[in-house]
Amino acid sequence: MQGLRALARRFAQIVEAKPGGALSLSSQATLECMSRVGLAIVHIWLNEMDEAERLLAAARKIMDSAPIKPWLNVFYAWGLTELAWASGDFVSAQAAAAVLVQLATSVEHEQMAGFGLLLGFQIAEAQGKTAQALQALRQLRRREQMIRGEAVQNRERAVQWPLDERGMEASPSSIQVTPHAAKMVWM
Repeated sequence: MQGLRALARRFAQIVEAKPGGALSLSSQATLECMSRVGLAIVHIWLNEMDEAERLLAAARKIMDSAPIKPWLNVFYAWGLTELAWASGDFVSAQAAAAVLVQLATSVEHEQMAGFGLLLGFQIAEAQGKTAQALQALRQLRRREQMIRGEAVQNRERAVQWPLDERGMEASPSSIQVTPHAAKMVWM
């Protein structure tokens, strides 16, 4: 609890600092909103729901009145998911987790999309909904497999590009290993 309270104090300092000057309006709004949502999540974990609700409302007000980054909606959805879950409103928590996944997917924030699926699993599990929990885990596994497949394809493209630039083919049969190069590999 001491660590969470220290984190809450640090977030509160950031929220109150109101950085200005060199920050653009969008950057300032993003920082203020993130700080409020982050502080709200800490208050949720400390079971201080009234303060968390106040901070989330302040974050929403900033989001509605200033230019913000689209991914900030993902962070806000995390706060709403945590608040609903901690309040025992499992229906709203499940819905917020689904929105979190949808928003994260729309801005290609795979870590938060996976985190949203994990939250959905935990919320279903907390209700004793085993089938729904397992479905969320399967979705998470499929998403992770898809990401790994895309990563392999991206690596292949990254390797292919310089080869294409040199006018070579990327097939193993076209790559010649000289005796000198073979010695270098095994040294």
